Amino acid sequence: MEKWNEQFLKLSLKATEGRLSFNFVIATSIVLFWIAFALFVFTILFRTYQYFQSRYRAGRRKLYDPAIEKVLMEEPLEDVIAALRPRRWGDESVVQEVMVDNMRHLKGPPFVTLCTAAHRLGLVERNLAGLKSRAKLRRGTAMEVLGVMRAPQAVVGILAILDREPMDMKLVALRALAAIGNPATLPYFVKAADRLSPAMLPRLASLMLEFGPASGPRIKELIDRHRLAFPPRVMKELLQETATDALREKKP
Repeated sequence: MEKWNEQFLKLSLKATEGRLSFNFVIATSIVLFWIAFALFVFTILFRTYQYFQSRYRAGRRKLYDPAIEKVLMEEPLEDVIAALRPRRWGDESVVQEVMVDNMRHLKGPPFVTLCTAAHRLGLVERNLAGLKSRAKLRRGTAMEVLGVMRAPQAVVGILAILDREPMDMKLVALRALAAIGNPATLPYFVKAADRLSPAMLPRLASLMLEFGPASGPRIKELIDRHRLAFPPRVMKELLQETATDALREKKP
């Protein structure tokens, strides 16, 4: 009788454990289903938001694109600034986008006009403040914009944060410094090479070429300090480019 009771108790315990396991599986499945459903809904809402935001920004851009025509037609600066002045809250980023997209390929007087307009509209000051932001994306955008605008006053701010930025942000900062083109920043490119992977050093050297003849000695220093990072063909092309820049500078 006692043996039968023990067997019955064991069977009951196994049945209870089985029911608990089955209930746990059901509960877990329900939770995972609702998590997946919530993620699906969030994805749909996020994509919908992005779609309507892009359409809204495209519509707002159309209000400021005519200002670029005024720049190309060399109309008075005040007229250009009036056409670019934000008309609604949130339009400042749209205006900046319009200006930066066009400044990437403009040169001469049109570029100077847009640079002056950027100063007058406060965009340079806004991005200088962005260099101190805790948000990585905000800092990266500020560095990129200041580089496109070739804002010399941004050099100090970019150099101040260069050492503590992660690797990907270092490249953004160095691109911005190369676009600004102050030769005094060249030693920082050589210094930054010590914290970059060897695969990135040829790219770093090509950025230094944007400084013109002044970059020659620093590129040679970079190659001498990290010779293994430069394949012979790449090294030859870089040295030829620096020699060509030096000859151009010597020509009257």
